[in-house]
Amino acid sequence: MRKASTILSWLFGIVTAVFLIIKGATGILTTTERGECVTFLGTNFCGEGHIVHYTPTWLWVIIIIFIVLDFVVLILREISLKKGNKILVGVLTIIFCSAPGGVLTLCIPDYQLY
Repeated sequence: MRKASTILSWLFGIVTAVFLIIKGATGILTTTERGECVTFLGTNFCGEGHIVHYTPTWLWVIIIIFIVLDFVVLILREISLKKGNKILVGVLTIIFCSAPGGVLTLCIPDYQLY
């Protein structure tokens, strides 16, 4: 049970981090930029706009903080399981890394903790 929970926790933790980096790189927020407008004989002619995907700096900060917390929880999980504590790190794993890995962490029998 301990190996399965460790594998799932790390697998989903890494997948989450990679997903956040890819999503941030491709742009999270969307806006439309208008094309240039030209006035001819009192009539405005505007070129078609195009859609722009971007990720603002403040959102990158949140993404980086979440990724760091993800790996901090995974490392803390390994240390705490060696000491025999599973409740807190199981809940933190559910919140930040992996729901299946966190549930399996909470289900680890006591004899497998040390």
